[in-house]
Amino acid sequence: MTGLLIRLADRGLSVTVDGGNLTVRPKTELTDDLRAELRTHKAALVGYLTAQTDRLPLTLFSRRLGDTLILAPDSETRTTIDGHPVYTLSETQRLRGASTEMLMAVHEGKKSLGGRVVKVSETSNREELQQC
Repeated sequence: MTGLLIRLADRGLSVTVDGGNLTVRPKTELTDDLRAELRTHKAALVGYLTAQTDRLPLTLFSRRLGDTLILAPDSETRTTIDGHPVYTLSETQRLRGASTEMLMAVHEGKKSLGGRVVKVSETSNREELQQC
């Protein structure tokens, strides 16, 4: 199971469970072979990913950010744990599909300011991060 998830992540794809269904983003990067593999292993993936949320918070190292972060449930009130920025599941949903530059800006903002990501928008002329 983790092998498939790692292959998806290496392609820049994220997989989440929503109401018993798998959501894969960005869909444009999903090949027919990966789509078929996801269908074959859907029940196992849903069970695995659902069980993982019960193990939160998790300390992770992001290769993309080159830094450690904490993945936590939405109920988490702390903005840092052991000096590392906390990202809730809702925040990670808001950040899906963001460019590396945007993710770096958000991460640096969370490290220095704390807070929660409530909106992220990228346009060709402007990047915006709102935290409360």
